[in-house]
Amino acid sequence: MSDYRDVFRKPETQNWFKAAMGMNITRDCLLHIVKEAIHEFYHTIRKEINRKHGILENAVCSQCHTPNVLPCDTDNKCCKYRKCAFHAIYKPQNCPSNNLCNDICTEIVENHRFRNRSKPKSFQGPTWVNTDACKWCVHSWQIAKCYLSKDGYKDVNQAEDTDFNGIVNVIYNCEFFQRYFAEDLTITENVCTKARDVGRDVRHAPSNAMTQQESDRAIDTLVALLQSLKHADHQAASKSAVDKLTQLKNNTLAITDEDVTKILEAFKESLTEEIKRILLDEKDKLVVTMENTGKSITAEIIKAGEEQIAIIKRTNEENSCIKSKRASKGLDSDQDPGRTGNDIAPGASIESPFARDSPLFKIKAWLIEQYQSNCVAPVSMLDPDIDVPLERIYVPPSINELKRGQEDRCGGIETDNTSRGEADVSCYKELLHRDGNQINTIYIQGDPGCGKTTFSTKLVLDWCNVHSENIISTKTNIPTMTTSSKETSKETHFSDLDALRDYTFLFFVSLRDYSGSMCNVSQMVEDAIKSNKLPWDDSVWEHKCIVLTDAADEWYHPDLSFPRPCDYACRCGKDRSMPLYLQRKNITNIITARPWKLANRRVSDSLTRMFQISGVANYQTLAENVINVLAEKDGILQKAQQSKCNDFLKKLKNKNMINLMTIPAICVQLVHQFYVGRLMEDSLCAIYMNMLDMYIAKGLHKLQIEDFDTEEICVKEIEHIFGTGKNKYMSANGSLVRSASALAFKTLTDSSKQSSLVFAENTIANHMTKTQLDYLLQTGIITKKKSLALSPQKNIPYMFVHKTIQEFLASMHIAINQTDIEDILKDIQRVNCDDQEMDLFSTPYLAQRILLGGFIERLANKQPCLQLTLTHIVLDAFTIPTIKEIDALNTLIDMNISNITSMDALLYNNSQHKSNRVQEIISQSRESLSYLRLRDTEQPDLPLDLQGLKLKSLSCSGGTVLSNLDCTYMRSCSISHPTPLSEVRILQSMFFTGKNITHLHLSWFESIDLLCAALPTLTSLHTLILYGTNLAVTLLYYLPESIRKVVYRASDVSAQDVKSMVEWSKSRYACVRFELLDCRLTANESDTFNWMKQQDGIDITQCESVPSIVKDHFRISISWSTILSK
Repeated sequence: MSDYRDVFRKPETQNWFKAAMGMNITRDCLLHIVKEAIHEFYHTIRKEINRKHGILENAVCSQCHTPNVLPCDTDNKCCKYRKCAFHAIYKPQNCPSNNLCNDICTEIVENHRFRNRSKPKSFQGPTWVNTDACKWCVHSWQIAKCYLSKDGYKDVNQAEDTDFNGIVNVIYNCEFFQRYFAEDLTITENVCTKARDVGRDVRHAPSNAMTQQESDRAIDTLVALLQSLKHADHQAASKSAVDKLTQLKNNTLAITDEDVTKILEAFKESLTEEIKRILLDEKDKLVVTMENTGKSITAEIIKAGEEQIAIIKRTNEENSCIKSKRASKGLDSDQDPGRTGNDIAPGASIESPFARDSPLFKIKAWLIEQYQSNCVAPVSMLDPDIDVPLERIYVPPSINELKRGQEDRCGGIETDNTSRGEADVSCYKELLHRDGNQINTIYIQGDPGCGKTTFSTKLVLDWCNVHSENIISTKTNIPTMTTSSKETSKETHFSDLDALRDYTFLFFVSLRDYSGSMCNVSQMVEDAIKSNKLPWDDSVWEHKCIVLTDAADEWYHPDLSFPRPCDYACRCGKDRSMPLYLQRKNITNIITARPWKLANRRVSDSLTRMFQISGVANYQTLAENVINVLAEKDGILQKAQQSKCNDFLKKLKNKNMINLMTIPAICVQLVHQFYVGRLMEDSLCAIYMNMLDMYIAKGLHKLQIEDFDTEEICVKEIEHIFGTGKNKYMSANGSLVRSASALAFKTLTDSSKQSSLVFAENTIANHMTKTQLDYLLQTGIITKKKSLALSPQKNIPYMFVHKTIQEFLASMHIAINQTDIEDILKDIQRVNCDDQEMDLFSTPYLAQRILLGGFIERLANKQPCLQLTLTHIVLDAFTIPTIKEIDALNTLIDMNISNITSMDALLYNNSQHKSNRVQEIISQSRESLSYLRLRDTEQPDLPLDLQGLKLKSLSCSGGTVLSNLDCTYMRSCSISHPTPLSEVRILQSMFFTGKNITHLHLSWFESIDLLCAALPTLTSLHTLILYGTNLAVTLLYYLPESIRKVVYRASDVSAQDVKSMVEWSKSRYACVRFELLDCRLTANESDTFNWMKQQDGIDITQCESVPSIVKDHFRISISWSTILSK
């Protein structure tokens, strides 16, 4: 009988496999790009509809079905004359949201490449049967489905489930994608049509066989498709994929078993009957052999195939071992091993590290037991006694991946914290992987109360549910988290629990519990396991693990002067803003924190991602879940529960408070306040005052007393804090509230940071009496509660019920003690103004958000207007701000328009109104504006007059045409993709006034003569970075004597160019650092490298190369510094 390895040894099958894998690599690269572009396409549609019809961009509709917005016309392909099945249930009608869905439908048609251009009102082109119009405003992939073919894609509801042909069809059929490609997609044969042909040829290749010429031609076509991508944000991903394709073509790419599995799964319908039959026959009799496979593609495929088939065989062998052992003990072969004392865990062989008595098995079993017993959630902070399984009230969050920005002035990668779209992460696979590769580090940031900890808890629970199958049979005392259909909230996002099956261990660590005491996360895990008297085994870290650390913003590094155990060793280095994580390919570290903590983290590699969690995806479902639980407790009928929920949502709408509902913590409190009949106010301050009043009322009721206060306090001077007549329990217990406020402020501003969030009783004793502490424990404002995370319980005796409550009480302390405001401000400054380096533009963005929030809150509380100072502003075109935010920002800018110091403006897609506003600010702040950044301006020839500005820093990218630029005071300048006119003006200005510029970064400049003329006049220039600019050697001889660092990126150089650069650097009278990064070398790189290593007077710090897609070319990265002779 044929061996399956013989099939893959056939050259024709290998060639087919290479082409199939090439399609998979290309599809994985395009997937992320297409998802991002479709999000942008949706926002572009909304901007266009706003321009044409005035419909706000944040308006949504979820009521219209596709037949509702589509006229019944046979041109649509889905309609028929007389009896139209497509419109049998839903008839054509106007969208109730000002025809929003009808307008989206029209825009979809206008962007379809094959629309009926002869009939402007025709809806021919899009595949309407694929899409559901009621989801257009919340899931942009439903719009993408209009550009897929109707065969096989109707039930494909997310991009990740779309195959190669589907991805290419979306790109080709949707004209919006032309902006991302250099090649003209309107021509008959283009990179998309050719790639589509490759997909057809591979899928329908007879006998899964291709010639080498066919395979190479297919890979070359895929390379051409990726190289046609022109957007700067896509260059890194496409380059990485092209490099893989090149290695694949040259038989130098390492093939893993996962790669083989992916290909066989993706093409399972196309496999020949011979391959299917051989794989099936071999599963029961093949013995796994670990061969020395080398790097050839044939051996790699064989190795991967053997490992896959071995899994099946190993399972059969293990079952046989278990039966044999039972028989030797005289046990019935059908007897349940979990009840016999058998020492073999289900799914583990006799020699397995997961045998029931092994340390690994005990650790995993204890983790599941620990997590599941604590996976309950208080329905509301206002009544922590109502604990229900998390699944009863859980609603999936809205999660976005934050885009990786352009290279900053220091050469690092900025994270664009301002770019947000719809929730584009809907499953664990998307979160934990990128392009099929496991991510090593994942940052999840979010504002207070947005659901970071709840999402982490749900992730832990889902991991338990996946891994508890084998454990439960041997640990019968572990509770399982089963819920009825009535109890389970509607399943939407993150339902792919199988994605968690590969992770053997999950460790959930609350960093606040180790704040100031420990800095090594792996040591925290080991400490927690040992503290529960379990054996520790370092082999834990050899398995796939998720290490989930919550509340990184509440952790700080131990004081080095603090007496530490003799075996304690800190290896954190200079950066002590984060604890030390174990970095291995098999370990995924997930870190949650507030945005300020991650503001300066640089996402510098493809194995790191940053996400933003911005509340729940569906606040109505969350409100309904909470009302149902509260109502069930009171015995209210289901019909009355629904009525109560409808009344709540109606009242919210009438009070214009919908914007608060996406924050889960606030949403739950609003529901609870409404449920008990308390007045709701359109003010966060009023909501939290109401909450505190309810806490105190609950404590009084529990103790059956009238008030807590045992000391006299004059409340007249702080009546405006409590609110006249609205918060009677707070007013009657002023001293208790005052003591709680003092404790909140003092702990948050603790100079040692040791007691900021969790504190011992002796810390509380400094601010209140033992009686007051007991009272606050009765109210629930301060609590002692068990934690889901792994930590010794002795370290967390007391804490406020939620950090937002602690922060609100601290703000009350500030308001109450206005006479001590100078000391208070010193305390705040001492804690928050540390030595961390803050970015010139990201820091003002965070400060602006805080100031806007306070300004809006002032309006809601009807407080008098104050002259607030805002000198650093950010104008962002990607976010969709509320009317309140727009009005507040405009008011603050108008207050300070003649004193603006820095401005970061992102202009996008003909945003004329915003460009006018930018020009107005420039004109009004000529005397003060020193730092200016203009980003992603795709508007051609957008004019900005900089007359009179004394800029110290200028950063500009895109189509802006700058005039009257004066560089006299400038120290840093970064210009990318300028228009020809702007390029000439900038270089001319540098020639006459640029003598003080020390850092210059230029990308894609073409006026080489003008640049050569300007460089000698920049007599203070220290660092020059050139991106995508050729004639590199020519420019060297125009550099001033002050130059100390030269960087060329993505430039073409010859071997002679490199030699000239080395000789030039050695000829300088000062030490010079030279870097060639990702440059294309038109020669044999080994000869160049060998020549450099033979040179005296230079210190080589980097010397790397990879083959280029162009024949006989290499991509090189070389760095060296000159060594001055003594």
